[in-house]
Amino acid sequence: VQNFGIELRNAGAAVARHLTVTTTPASVRGCPSSSSSSSTCDPDMKFDKFSKKVASAARAEFAASDQDNAAAPLADLEPGTYDVYLKGRSSVAVLVTGVAVGPNSAKTISGLVLREGDLVTDGTTLTPNDNVDLNDFQAWKANYNTAPTADDAKRSDFNQSGYVDILDFSLLASNFSGSRTPGPYSVATGQDGGIGTVTVSRLRPTTTSPHGSLTASVGTATSDGIVPVTLSLTPGSRPVDGAQVVLKTAPGVQIVDSQGNAADNVTAFVADDNTSLPTTLRQTIDAARGLLNLGLGSISGSVANDTTLGTLFLRITGNPVGAPISFLRNDGSFATLIAGSGDDLTGKLIVNANGQVIVDEVDAIIPAPVTPSPVLAPSIRAVRVANVRDTSFIVSWITDVASTGTVGWRLGTSTAPPTFAVDVRGADTSSTVHQVTVTGLAASTRYLFDVTSGATTET
Repeated sequence: VQNFGIELRNAGAAVARHLTVTTTPASVRGCPSSSSSSSTCDPDMKFDKFSKKVASAARAEFAASDQDNAAAPLADLEPGTYDVYLKGRSSVAVLVTGVAVGPNSAKTISGLVLREGDLVTDGTTLTPNDNVDLNDFQAWKANYNTAPTADDAKRSDFNQSGYVDILDFSLLASNFSGSRTPGPYSVATGQDGGIGTVTVSRLRPTTTSPHGSLTASVGTATSDGIVPVTLSLTPGSRPVDGAQVVLKTAPGVQIVDSQGNAADNVTAFVADDNTSLPTTLRQTIDAARGLLNLGLGSISGSVANDTTLGTLFLRITGNPVGAPISFLRNDGSFATLIAGSGDDLTGKLIVNANGQVIVDEVDAIIPAPVTPSPVLAPSIRAVRVANVRDTSFIVSWITDVASTGTVGWRLGTSTAPPTFAVDVRGADTSSTVHQVTVTGLAASTRYLFDVTSGATTET
């Protein structure tokens, strides 16, 4: 799903033949010597831009196979056996060896998957070097939690989601030099010299369940009124490379540091000494909104066992209802995700207090805000009092729009709150015709009553 470049390499030749960056599927066609004479030959898209090698004088590019103009042969290419070097702009290359090229021979490469994460080499150029190392991680981290617009920054968005997040980190970590050898990864062709299916595994085999879970265990308050919350991760059946976490405090709860002081972007979270996700990608607190964003990962190896990530601290300043802290699936710019090999493995987000699960499935944690329906202000008219008896009477009226109806009544000299009676058809009845029976009255007594429909009240 990404643009990639191709070189034809001949072991006996001093110069490799370079072809342009293209999307798949693709085929080779000729390209004029001046890019201005053809809208299809873009010098900025030439693979040479991402290669240290010098291109041969003749130029060529790959044309998408669904384009009308047919691919043209490379007239200056000598028949022989070549190695085909394929490399994405941010991936470790694959070298397909021993490809026989001759007149009227067509070769196909299919099933190719490139390992993501190769962004820089020596720190001074952006020429990938077929190795995912610490320089690549630092270059990627500079774009973390952004929606990149510049072409170079977009290279950090490995899964091309439009956002650089923990899923992209997971791809880089899966291919980091600590767990993968440098490329290019060689793939030998069949005995006939043709190219068969080339597969370079990027993702681990997919399993369905159980997915991972994050748990925030709320501890017991100290004598200073500080409540520790321990954050832990259960990977499930898939190894985990990283996790993003959005936590939100309830009203009346403040995130503080371990000493009870107002927390900042350094002191809000204390990583566990033995955590399996020791790399902090993000730690940001928004005290006004009660939000804490954490990005945690590992580039030294995936996590297959339960691990304690660390601790945050709360001070109860009011009377919170329910859990003092909860997970948010998304706060608008940062999402809670558990990532493994580029996949979202998030299963459950749990707030645990004294062994009791307060919050469970991810989609049930914080419901989306509901826009309240506008309160109607209907016009009330034709108010009638009927069936007046010693202890009761009936009030009826009509409105111009459907609404509910109630009658509030009280003694004529009383300042107490009124007693309410609802529509004879039920309190939730919405209609333009209303009838309410008022009961429990005293004989020979003066009463006042209010008629209410929607937001309109008449006395």
